Amino acid sequence: MNKRKWISVIAAFWSAAAIALSGEFVEANGLLRTLNSELNGIRLDKLIVLAALVAFYYKVWDRFVEESKWITHLLAAFFSVCMLIGISYSTQGSWVFFMGNRKQMVIAFLAFAGYFILFDVTLSIFYGWLSRLNLYQIRAKKPLPAFAQKHSHLWAFLVIYLCWLPWIIVFFPGSVPADGYRQLDMYFGGEKFTTRHAWVLTMFVGLLMSIGRLINDNMGVFLIILVTSLLECYCYSGVCSRLKKWKAPKQLYVGSVLFFGLMPMFGTYAQTVIKDSMFSAVFALYMALYAECAIPALQKRSGKRLSSQLIQLAIVGILTCFCRNNGIYMVFVSMVFLIFFVAKRQRLVVLALAIAVFGCYSVSEKAVAPALGISSISSRVYFSIPFQQTARYVRSYPEDVTEEEKDAINQILNYDQLAQRYNPELSDPVKATYRTGNITKEKLMNYFKAWFSMFKKHPGVYIEATLHNTYGYFYPFYHNTAQGPYRLYNKTFTEYQFEYDYVFPNEARSVMAQYAYLWRNVPGFAQISNSGAYTWMLLILAGYLFYRKRGKGILALAAPALNVAICVASPVNGMFRYVLPLIACMPVVVYWCIGYGEKEFTDKSEESG
Repeated sequence: MNKRKWISVIAAFWSAAAIALSGEFVEANGLLRTLNSELNGIRLDKLIVLAALVAFYYKVWDRFVEESKWITHLLAAFFSVCMLIGISYSTQGSWVFFMGNRKQMVIAFLAFAGYFILFDVTLSIFYGWLSRLNLYQIRAKKPLPAFAQKHSHLWAFLVIYLCWLPWIIVFFPGSVPADGYRQLDMYFGGEKFTTRHAWVLTMFVGLLMSIGRLINDNMGVFLIILVTSLLECYCYSGVCSRLKKWKAPKQLYVGSVLFFGLMPMFGTYAQTVIKDSMFSAVFALYMALYAECAIPALQKRSGKRLSSQLIQLAIVGILTCFCRNNGIYMVFVSMVFLIFFVAKRQRLVVLALAIAVFGCYSVSEKAVAPALGISSISSRVYFSIPFQQTARYVRSYPEDVTEEEKDAINQILNYDQLAQRYNPELSDPVKATYRTGNITKEKLMNYFKAWFSMFKKHPGVYIEATLHNTYGYFYPFYHNTAQGPYRLYNKTFTEYQFEYDYVFPNEARSVMAQYAYLWRNVPGFAQISNSGAYTWMLLILAGYLFYRKRGKGILALAAPALNVAICVASPVNGMFRYVLPLIACMPVVVYWCIGYGEKEFTDKSEESG
């Protein structure tokens, strides 16, 4: 066995040891004693991991040395850091696993090195395999059914909706969780109508509810579910049919249909009155149209002129914004970046459309909504991160808060409740102490002066607060516990009472719910049912563009990347429905990142045809 093979075996043991670390923080005398207390390699699964890693590293090590590049090193380092953060916060609720003391820092560094090797080897081999794989030369053993070949959109629509029907039937008339209820409550006057939820969508679902209520409230809810689920299915099947038109492999087309149909996240949200389901579906269609506008070969295969495609993109873009308020950031920025993919003569048109979308949304928010008596959203929604930092500081270092700082905080938040209400993975309890209606710019300025003054004294607690409230978005081995991933319930409040309720017995709904949660516990399925996994997928696919020296293609990922950024700034750690837009556009992202730059992807003969 040559030297490289010995190195591969040692590296495998190192990676396996990193995986065997429990994440516990043990105060013990000496580094080895501490390490012994935190390692747990006796279990069968750890032995299987070691055997698999030895076999894997031994086989691919020479190829790894040849195929690794700076981007694999960078991503491996980032993922290793994510592992340390995720392990520490999911087990300890703090960063003590890697910052507890000097001995712990050494152990964390050893763990980092083991994970770094694992990710560097895996990414290098994966990228090397992808680079030898021509997306357009993959041939299926069996062709699609004749009906699917001729009617790819309709076939995808029927298959997806058929998969959703059990959810829609068993949960008839549909689930109305807290956010969905508030939209209906605002529409019918139970509470003040604000732009907290996208008001256009609120008006739409409220109108459907009004029509259905001519019979009863159950029919009102069901009409919302029926219309929105059909629209969502149309969007998702439209994404799939475009993959077919783009000459994507049959496996990607069929896989995308099954992805949208069988993944519980899509079926459960199809029967739920909530903005995220509609927003994600329209956004997925937006990303498919975006790819067609960006690449002339794809635009030609769609059979439409670029001008009509751009107009359609703008329309779907504004509809995306009307489904959820933060959609404007994703749509506007991505449309501006589209100018880097179109011909020079078309750049002004693209920029004009981007400005038009932004202007249309701004007019709807600043002019139309007030004219209809719809109030602006409270500013507290923008301050999840600093409010959580303040609350954790007050809980951890109350003796270091000066009277001046306390007074400044108390002008914005109820200081006396912060420590008690602080939930490290959910900012809503802290934001609930916000003194709405009595906030001035001067008070906010004083608050942020106090915020900065406290930061200078204990900067670490601010970092801890932010990591604890966000790590679920970049650690795919932990399920958020602050709120459940699905909305399989009906919420009622005292403001305005609706008389809707489930028709089928609770036992049937319980079976369906347990099936959905089963996906979150089966290895492999658990990861693709996890928020953080899709952040990793996005980074891995973006990294592949750099690996192949096709960095320009990363600009098309601006919208999904901004979705991740919005999630990080959100009030809930690892909230599944917040990541749903990224999940929904993943088939397009996969096709884009693997195909971008290939000859068939930008076939000059097609561009000039």
